Amino acid sequence: MALKVSLRVVFWQEIEEKMRLECNFNVYYRYYQKFFADNTKLGHSIGKIFNLDLHFDDVFDTHYEVMLGKIPEYKNAKHKNVNYYRGTYFIVNFHECNIETFTVPCHDMDLIRAFPNQIDRHRVVKWLNSIADLEHFICTDEIDFTYSLSTAERIEFNEESY
Repeated sequence: MALKVSLRVVFWQEIEEKMRLECNFNVYYRYYQKFFADNTKLGHSIGKIFNLDLHFDDVFDTHYEVMLGKIPEYKNAKHKNVNYYRGTYFIVNFHECNIETFTVPCHDMDLIRAFPNQIDRHRVVKWLNSIADLEHFICTDEIDFTYSLSTAERIEFNEESY
């Protein structure tokens, strides 16, 4: 007796769509959330808490505990004013207990409240702008990061600041 077997090829995009169905949210959250990072359909921001060590010429200088996240671009017709923040990133400096929102690319003036120290703020901005894909960064498991400014970059910054 011959056994008939049928196969169906399913591509990753179709698997993602099925996992986002409400009946599959428990599996989605438990096993696959870090692969999709599409919280616009879920209606909430995503964020990551991590350590950021700042250096000068690879010599440790300052440590920050930070949260970086993104506010989804989902538009809510009911509350238009809050839509101003949709699609922006936010950064929390736990040492200062302050938060700022910013767009990409980030500028020193965007993070004044979160990082009041001018040279630290400059290094944080340069580090943020060095990350190719912030959304992917937010979804990674790594929690320890370092950014170093060279002596030449520090001198250039000091000259531009005055």
